[in-house]
Amino acid sequence: MKFRFAYTAILLAVSATASSRKEVRLADAANVAEVKLHYDRFVLISRTGAPRPALDDQKVLVLAADGVRQSVHTPGRDVKGAYSFLINDAAGSPSGRVAVSGTVWSEDGRVAEVLVLYPPGSRPVIIRTQPLMCRRMAFDADEQLWCLVSDVPKFNEGSSDYSLVAKFSPSGALLGQFVPRAGFAGKAPESDGRRFEGPARIAAGQGCVDVWLPRASTAIRLRADGTEQGRRPIDPAATEGLAFDTDCNPSRISWHAGSRTYGILRHTEEGWVATAAEIPENLIGRHELLAVKGGEAILWNVRNLLAYTLPLTSR
Repeated sequence: MKFRFAYTAILLAVSATASSRKEVRLADAANVAEVKLHYDRFVLISRTGAPRPALDDQKVLVLAADGVRQSVHTPGRDVKGAYSFLINDAAGSPSGRVAVSGTVWSEDGRVAEVLVLYPPGSRPVIIRTQPLMCRRMAFDADEQLWCLVSDVPKFNEGSSDYSLVAKFSPSGALLGQFVPRAGFAGKAPESDGRRFEGPARIAAGQGCVDVWLPRASTAIRLRADGTEQGRRPIDPAATEGLAFDTDCNPSRISWHAGSRTYGILRHTEEGWVATAAEIPENLIGRHELLAVKGGEAILWNVRNLLAYTLPLTSR
């Protein structure tokens, strides 16, 4: 069964040509681990390499579409009794709600998995999700939070008796679990591949959820109620540089080693198709694809701390 993929992303600005492209400098993005664009906000994750970071070592910064800082969240400081906090992922919702998933340690060594929810203008809400660890997260258009999860004790035991996707309400209530792990043989598909496979991904939009599992060479489409709509095989490396548009189509950025240039591919029923998007030659360094909407791509130039738009047209 063929199906299309979806993720809602808000365009920074409309740019008709490369010469008139919109550029936004994100000064706050210096030395952060991840830069995301969720709806109309940038979500920046700042991490250290310590296995048990100090409470102030892990932060989430939220910037408006023009790059102005809106908020800074230090989840370790918001969890009572925390001695160390390790951020797994962060996501932003259409209304401005921010969710941070993480592992928290107490001073006596106890470990818990938590979600820290930051509603706009309200105090943070702490949800203990034990035994579930939210590895990757995405809000859908209705403010529901979808997580690619592991049952930590069962994952560590090598058991497959758990589900890979969890759905939470805007207030943090667990609404359901979907996609049985037992349906996949071999290594745990929700784990991030750091060699041949790209990272596992989850994206949510208007009435749909997409789960990309490179370790299982499979992408799964779920409906809003969590029932499965379809599956398709994927290249295990295809989740690197992946982004979704509002029309349910995935795109990805790829590096061509021979010509030392980047290209942007869009997914069609025939497979991945190259576009005529040209990465600006004056922006040297690594480029990442943050989001796609209609005929525009929003990219991130790491070296220059610039988010910018490019028109996407077929070759």
